[in-house]
Amino acid sequence: MNLEFEKIIIKAIYLNPTVRDKILPVLDVKWFNNNLNLGKIVKSIIAFNNQYEAMPNTIEIRRLLNDDELIKEFDSCMSIPDEEIDTKFIIKEIEKFVQLKKLWQSASNIVDYCKSPNDVETTNNSFAEQVIEAETFNFDSSVGISFFEDTEKIYEDAISNEKIYGTGVQAIDDLLKGGLYEKSLYLLLAPTNVGKTLMMCSLSTNMVRANYNVLYVTFEDSETKIAKRIAQNMFDVTQDQLKLMTLDDYNKCWTKAKANIKSNLIIKEFPEDSTNALMLESCIKELADKKGFKPDVVFIDYIGCMIPNGRENNSANSNTVLLKVAMQTRALAMKYGFPIVSGAQVNRGGYDSADVGLNDAADSFGQHTKADAVLAITQTPEFKEQNLYHVKLSKTRFGNNRGDDKAIQVDIDKQRIYDLPDYTRKTTASVKDFKMNNVNKKINTLDDFL
Repeated sequence: MNLEFEKIIIKAIYLNPTVRDKILPVLDVKWFNNNLNLGKIVKSIIAFNNQYEAMPNTIEIRRLLNDDELIKEFDSCMSIPDEEIDTKFIIKEIEKFVQLKKLWQSASNIVDYCKSPNDVETTNNSFAEQVIEAETFNFDSSVGISFFEDTEKIYEDAISNEKIYGTGVQAIDDLLKGGLYEKSLYLLLAPTNVGKTLMMCSLSTNMVRANYNVLYVTFEDSETKIAKRIAQNMFDVTQDQLKLMTLDDYNKCWTKAKANIKSNLIIKEFPEDSTNALMLESCIKELADKKGFKPDVVFIDYIGCMIPNGRENNSANSNTVLLKVAMQTRALAMKYGFPIVSGAQVNRGGYDSADVGLNDAADSFGQHTKADAVLAITQTPEFKEQNLYHVKLSKTRFGNNRGDDKAIQVDIDKQRIYDLPDYTRKTTASVKDFKMNNVNKKINTLDDFL
């Protein structure tokens, strides 16, 4: 950043109230180390602001400087024409200038801490928060909307449709009022080995086929293991059939599957219990920079394997930790506009239950309070015999149908979930009704089930 631009910063502080209001609270002399005179001018501005909680006007700053050379430097800043400063491009450049300076300062703080950890005062998450604050610095002066003044804006938003991503399973879409909504977090609540990963792999396959870019983040399984699960579904083969394939056979299946797909699927493995939302965001940015890939939907298998941003807080309990993880993960969905789907374990009381709910969530009820929708997945012995999952909407922010449930078909050999034959949008009977009335009945269609 050249000296001329540093002069532009000082001129902009005096010229543009929006720039002044945003920069003044964070203004730092260290930004101007390349020019000691500009640094002294900024030091006087900061001192005046600390004392009077205001910006010194041009007369006041000249009296404060009380030095011909400094006054000459200040006048040089103020002589830059207003019309050359107050442009969208320059304002954006100033925004980037502040972001870079704040990032540089946070990096310096981290280096100082690494050199002498006992000599640097820190608070939990302080470094992470400094980086986030630097990256998110902007001159957005919006202070919300006025109900009685922004009539058209409210109306346009009311009649506009949110972006909704179909899952490829009509029963699930019906429970979720259309599918996965943008900027939302979804949790699949299920006991161990019931099929959270299977469902996420199957939904990923469906959505790639629908030409959505999908990012699948895995913690417990390797990238290749998840890829094999998805290949079983996409190629319509079992695990044994996939293992027996020649490379030529595999390439033929790949070519056939890819023929009508214009999107991409990225599978990324992260180490368990050492990855946070900031690392996921870094991965998303890197994919955009290196591959031009921007996900429409993100699957995280699963957020219980993640840690909060920042330094570890040993005094925090599991509920607090997973609550923060869910908040920070959902913030990614809000920031980038995509839905995130993840899984959640049930506690011991929910392992053999035919109807699990939020009270059966293991480790943290808090993470479910941050989810926009929670689908509880169970499979009783009767359902297992018929290759069925019971899916219940335990929580939703998108309708008043909480508690509705559906039965869906599952093909474990091909890692696939799908609708029952002749599926209709009627809500299925409860598991209790099924056990009472259909124990000895073979289920072929939803009508049989009802």
